[in-house]
Amino acid sequence: MRDSDDTIPTLDQVLAVLATVPDLALHVEIKLDAQGQAYPGIAALVAERLVAHGVAARSHLTSFDIGVLRDCADHAPQIARLVSADQGWIERQGGLDSFVASVRDLVDIIALRHDYLSAHWEAVCALWPKTQLCAWTVNDEATMRDWLARGVGKLTSDRPDLALAARAAMAGTVSA
Repeated sequence: MRDSDDTIPTLDQVLAVLATVPDLALHVEIKLDAQGQAYPGIAALVAERLVAHGVAARSHLTSFDIGVLRDCADHAPQIARLVSADQGWIERQGGLDSFVASVRDLVDIIALRHDYLSAHWEAVCALWPKTQLCAWTVNDEATMRDWLARGVGKLTSDRPDLALAARAAMAGTVSA
């Protein structure tokens, strides 16, 4: 940020803060570079930092890239993994059946863009447990409530305030 002392925190700085919050599940996404390539050794480095901060057992290593997730499994098989996908990515993998088959032994959560998941809900649920599905990115409370009512296991949102309120309302409690 120009003319600012603000900086982007490092992974170590973020983990130092989050490590102090007990029972907080962490999803650490590993991105590709501008050319769509994995950064050399990134999976091992990220996994090592999660272990060093004592949060590996409550973390998921996440990526859209199956190769990155395979590296995560090779370097840190004890850390859970999540794959994200949208319609284009699933089509490039040969369709839904092929995509799920390719990640079945690699991840425990599949995160799908909410519009794709909605359009293919029954087919996806026939291939993968709905409690191990994540709908992303859901930013309005009505849609959040719909996903929670369907029994989806996870939601990704830019509006955690609305997500917590929807979850509380679904549980019959009053949110703060």
